[in-house]
Amino acid sequence: MDQALDGALRVLLDHDVRDPELLFTVVVEVYQDLDSAGSSDFDALRAALLDRAAVEGFPAAGEELARYAEGNGGVELFRAAQDAGVATLAAELRGMAAATEAEPEVDDTAYDEGEWAAFLQEYGPSWDGQEENWSGFVDYFLFYAAERGVAAPARSFVEYAADSGDRVGFFAGYGIAIATAAEPEAEPDPEVWAAFLAEFGPSWDGTEEAWETFTPYFLFYADERGVRSFAEAFLEHAPATTPERVEYFADYGIVIATPVPAAQSDEDDVLEALENLFSPEEIAEAQDRFGEIAQESDAIPDAAVDDMNEAFAQLVAEMPEAAALSREQMAQLLASIPADRL
Repeated sequence: MDQALDGALRVLLDHDVRDPELLFTVVVEVYQDLDSAGSSDFDALRAALLDRAAVEGFPAAGEELARYAEGNGGVELFRAAQDAGVATLAAELRGMAAATEAEPEVDDTAYDEGEWAAFLQEYGPSWDGQEENWSGFVDYFLFYAAERGVAAPARSFVEYAADSGDRVGFFAGYGIAIATAAEPEAEPDPEVWAAFLAEFGPSWDGTEEAWETFTPYFLFYADERGVRSFAEAFLEHAPATTPERVEYFADYGIVIATPVPAAQSDEDDVLEALENLFSPEEIAEAQDRFGEIAQESDAIPDAAVDDMNEAFAQLVAEMPEAAALSREQMAQLLASIPADRL
């Protein structure tokens, strides 16, 4: 039987369920009603269960079952009950109750240390490392510990584990490796990457000075688009010298215009274009805002704050749209700068 379902039966033992068939019929029916409505809302299922349990005369058992289900699978626990069947569940509960009544009361404080060590290594790995399955594991663990005569150390073990703050680490201290399921990383979409590169690649103006500000800017927006791994690989393989880097960009279809020498540039045209996008006041406010965030950031050493402000001013001059960054985006931009660049 499913471990969580087995644990549910054991929590019901304390409630003297006189009609297990009726109890499990209600459990199955409230699940079927929810499923027929196309819903998986556990709160709605719990409300229906408590209402029916009160009407049928077992409110305490209904409340205990709802409490247990909340930490052990929720709606899935009720689906497992439906799959197991009313008759099977009722028979299991009666069998557990009869076995409990037949067991003589014994002093469980005395135990065999060798038996406890063997039991812990056998049953300890039954927990899958997931918080939502801890309660079901505890019921399962303690039930079989009592059968093996090691209830006392088993209770102490789960209590100390719960209080440790790091249950996986606590288990590891007893030689029990709990393999926690890692969330799989979503694979970046190559089409999204191609579109991103075409949009943000030309932001570099082809100068060595701008490269230092371009890279964190490029990575920041790559992270937002979900293509950071592609962006990191792109920058990692970029040549070290500017002329070769321009050719490297061209291989990806990104034309980087050769910068006009400062002596030949029309500064008035640049300033006029900048003023058309943002007013001088707006640019000054953005620079002040960036300076405040850099000063407050734990990631930026005090000695590097002025350099960061200068870099941001240069970034705004080259890409005026940077003046529109929010405080949160500015903080994220600062946090993305590698420590060896500070």
